[in-house]
Amino acid sequence: MKDLLGILSVPVLAGLVYWNTLQAQFAYDDNRAILENGDLRAEQTPFLQLWLNDFWGTPLRHPGSHKSFRPACVATFRWNYSLHGLSPRGYHAVNVAIHAVNCLLFLLTITKITGNRKLAILAGLAFAAHPIHTEAVAGVVGRADLGACLFFLVSLLCYIHYCEQRDQVLVNAASLADDQQDGILLFAGCGWMARQALWLGDKWQGLIIPALLGATCGAALLSCLFKETGITVLGVCVFYDLVLVQGHHHHHRSLPELIRSLTKKVPSKRLEGIVLLSCWLGVVVALRCLWMGSSPPQFAGSDNPAAEAGSWLTRALTFAYLPVLNVMMLIDPRVLSYDWSMDAVPLVTRITDRRNITSALFYSSLYWLVRCCLRMGISRVDENAMTQEKSPPWKGEPLLERSTSNRLLLAMALIAIPFLPASNIFFYVGFVMAERILYIPSMGFCWLVAEGLIKAFNYSRNPLSRGVIAAGFAGLLVAHSSRTWLRNGDWLTEEALYLSGAVINPAKSWSNLGNIWSQRGRLKESEVAYIKALKHRPNMADAHYNLGLLLQDQRRFNESIASYGQAIHFRHNMAVAHLNLALALQSTGRPRDAEATYRKCAHLDVSTLKDPKLHESAKITCLYNLGRLLADEREFEKAVTVYMDAVNKMPSFYAPQGLYNMLGEAYSQLNRPDLAEHWYKLALQTKPDHAPAHLTYARFLYKQNRTMAAEKIFAAVFNSTPVDPAAYHFYGQYLMDSGRLDDAVRVAVKAAELYPNHFQSLTDAAGALR
Repeated sequence: MKDLLGILSVPVLAGLVYWNTLQAQFAYDDNRAILENGDLRAEQTPFLQLWLNDFWGTPLRHPGSHKSFRPACVATFRWNYSLHGLSPRGYHAVNVAIHAVNCLLFLLTITKITGNRKLAILAGLAFAAHPIHTEAVAGVVGRADLGACLFFLVSLLCYIHYCEQRDQVLVNAASLADDQQDGILLFAGCGWMARQALWLGDKWQGLIIPALLGATCGAALLSCLFKETGITVLGVCVFYDLVLVQGHHHHHRSLPELIRSLTKKVPSKRLEGIVLLSCWLGVVVALRCLWMGSSPPQFAGSDNPAAEAGSWLTRALTFAYLPVLNVMMLIDPRVLSYDWSMDAVPLVTRITDRRNITSALFYSSLYWLVRCCLRMGISRVDENAMTQEKSPPWKGEPLLERSTSNRLLLAMALIAIPFLPASNIFFYVGFVMAERILYIPSMGFCWLVAEGLIKAFNYSRNPLSRGVIAAGFAGLLVAHSSRTWLRNGDWLTEEALYLSGAVINPAKSWSNLGNIWSQRGRLKESEVAYIKALKHRPNMADAHYNLGLLLQDQRRFNESIASYGQAIHFRHNMAVAHLNLALALQSTGRPRDAEATYRKCAHLDVSTLKDPKLHESAKITCLYNLGRLLADEREFEKAVTVYMDAVNKMPSFYAPQGLYNMLGEAYSQLNRPDLAEHWYKLALQTKPDHAPAHLTYARFLYKQNRTMAAEKIFAAVFNSTPVDPAAYHFYGQYLMDSGRLDDAVRVAVKAAELYPNHFQSLTDAAGALR
């Protein structure tokens, strides 16, 4: 009963410490992955398209894609969206539930490996409450790490069961061989005759073993489809087989000696799992590389400054220090941040940097610990070798009792192997550090903590000392749970999250706060935030651009032009900055400068930018605005040429109804009614409720003396958008042109009453009453 309560306490604690995240909004990366991601919407994106897009909804083979291929995770977001739309509570509830399941699976895995349920419960409690998991659980996009961990543990459990079943077959085969005197089944391995004999003896076991091996590979693939780091479970499985299983069965003094013994003395059955998992790893990695295309992901220099450092010494020293910093966060998770990019971790540029001492101490301690574990294993093997009879190494040794040294090695491997993809050893990654990356490696850390506690508890014979150890762990659990609960509070709103990160990453945090305050109308605070961000990092193109938008909205056009210029200086292909710069230039009476900027924007290569869809749309909008500029200057032929260029270049995700409508207007001015009507109708087919197209088409029909058709369209517009000021303006104009002055006055006055601050409505009313 106590064990059952202990087991249940782990998922319960996991749910309790993250209960307050159910009140959280979408924050940070959630905006792009959830709110702005068309892949969640079945009406917008077919399900199969998930297998062609990256995590953020960009085509995987697009040069601007981050190449993060996680269709299983996006599918769960899509499921959430189908149930409750964009209500964040459901998304957070799923994250908390997966974390609780992961804690339970972790407990079961440690129990299976060690045979010590108390140790497993301690490790599970430590994992459930560790504050390093807050980003993965409280941030909805952290579901990629949660889902990857879930199938990581399923895969590992399947492989543990596979090893047990496989070795049981080998034990039975060896016993069967000893019992036979006629020599038919005497063999030096696990050959075909032995397998047939075992099959006749237990046909279900012949099905279970390949099924478990297949389940291991399948779960590893699912883990990888949640997040790429999930494939590292195959490395952990191989390490488990080599160190805990094969290492238990063979007297070895080193890992190389063990591998040599495996290739010479071990039946091929013992090697099949290791060989198959290694092949499966190669296949998955190869297919993953082929699927994403030949171009590697492109990251901004601020995402991972060390990768962009010109000195190999700086890169080497910094990348050597980052794993140390990650381990320090596991040990002491008081300082956490939603973002560690830019200058959050200063580069290690010199040998004399004091942080190199920390790195040297860490790697020396790690080397000493691994060596001690190996020596402990050797001593145990030598002691056992003196008491055991010589027999085939696969005969009859129990798997339940693992040596502490081998368990410690596996726990350290559980930290190191899943962390390898983020280590910058094999390839550069798009971040300096990320707390959610530590979700899976933290299992190994929590296991080590539990091993230490059990060891200290067993070593101490004094009840008082044992009480102190128990109280210490309870205090640690309370401290971690409290820290997690408080850290969850930072993730409740974006404003709280960015304020919490202002100490670690001030440039990014103040820039993000400026965006939030601008959206809320707190313009002065927003401007101050952008200026603070630029003081910390003057080359932030996004901050210059957003400051320009803020100034432009306040009609401070000259200042906004300067801000857009700075944004373009630091990111020359930033199409949205060119677009708004041209608009600001138009507002200051500089049409030729605006025209040149529009034309320049239309030819930008935006494929390497973070959000290529946004910038591709901006390029087409530049052509649209250029056409309008030319049309305002009565250059309708040139306007048509520009509009058609936009039609030919626009991507599939661009909404074209406005462009089609302006083509209709231009052709109408050129006295080409057939083409004008074609484009008006195409605009309405594209978006039947597009009010401007209805209104311009109605005016066109009236000029063509098709009065009844025009009246019907105006009536339809007023039924669908009865309070649109543009509708009143166009309808009033139509009434004036048709000589219905009283009706025109009534419509103009009504528009002025409805929109007392709308300049065009007031002007129309004054003109009508005059």
